[in-house]
Amino acid sequence: MDDNQYRIVAGVDSSHASTTAVEWAARAAAARQGSLRLLHGFSPDQSGFAFGMDTDADAIRTSGERLLARLAAHVHAAHDTVALTTAQSDDYPAKALVRASLAADLVVLGAHGDSQLGLASVGQTATQVASHASVPVTIVRGAPDDPFGRITVGLDPSEDARRALAWAVDEAGRTGAEVLAVHAWQPQDADDPHLRKADWAAYSRQVEDRVQEWIEPQRRAHADVKVQVQVDRANPSKVLTMSSRSSDLVVVGARGSGGFEGLRLGRVSRDLLGHAACSLTIVR
Repeated sequence: MDDNQYRIVAGVDSSHASTTAVEWAARAAAARQGSLRLLHGFSPDQSGFAFGMDTDADAIRTSGERLLARLAAHVHAAHDTVALTTAQSDDYPAKALVRASLAADLVVLGAHGDSQLGLASVGQTATQVASHASVPVTIVRGAPDDPFGRITVGLDPSEDARRALAWAVDEAGRTGAEVLAVHAWQPQDADDPHLRKADWAAYSRQVEDRVQEWIEPQRRAHADVKVQVQVDRANPSKVLTMSSRSSDLVVVGARGSGGFEGLRLGRVSRDLLGHAACSLTIVR
């Protein structure tokens, strides 16, 4: 396998959400001429274990091998050129995926696995992996029947946001989507000291100019990608959640310019984990 090949790891289980995530990961690997590794971890909160069934270790491993074989065949049927490998881990899924992220460029998993906590807005494994993986993580939610052809990216002055913008433009160049770059901020009033001496209209123009500077390197690499800039005087989590209803993917940095040293996920990325209506990529 080429050491420079783009490496995607997809967390898998027996859920429908996992199959959807594997399909997304396979398309991404094919578009990048990259490799895909399907990784299955032991889930002690699966229904069978909760009721004392399927506790034989060999049976558990055999079941996992069958699952991986089925998903591998599913990938090969649609993308036979993708370099594909499979693996099982006896660790918790989140721990296995976080460790695998050290040798990957992207981790992909479904918003919900086959845990009994499926009524939650996002699964425990997805939350833990998004928080602790060392590379970007895509949390896949079911794709719309009619794609919107739009990737929304949230922006602020942070380095993670600039990485998110670059990631979004690169993804749009591969999928043919347009990019909506959104910066939202809610000053307390016209005298908010963060506005300094500028009024809101001047602040909006400054943000648009800054974003245009940020995307210039991506424009040179992806001249055909259409990028729109939107500046809103509103709560960023609410604006991005609303935008997710008309997007195929939302991309944000793991944390913004606030918070404290060592914080793994910021407020906006945490909010979107729970409330985004489409797939979400968290970039760090």
